[in-house]
Amino acid sequence: MEKNIETLKIINQISCSSAVNLRSIDMRVMIKYSEIIYNKELLPIINSLIDKSYLKWVKENSSVIITKEGIECLINEGENLNS
Repeated sequence: MEKNIETLKIINQISCSSAVNLRSIDMRVMIKYSEIIYNKELLPIINSLIDKSYLKWVKENSSVIITKEGIECLINEGENLNS
């Protein structure tokens, strides 16, 4: 789950309430968590986040956008860290 949350944080940081293409996500994840890219885990992580409704596909441009549930997950994660 930790890789999912860290990937969700990265997507949230670069999204600015708009869709983020997979290439942008790939490049940002590579900088912080290169093992995710090398182990070919990024797409399964993104699909897992979509299955949990934290992300949503924007098929027109092969992008994802963070959902309200995804933002709430990050807020709750921050609260859990501060507890």
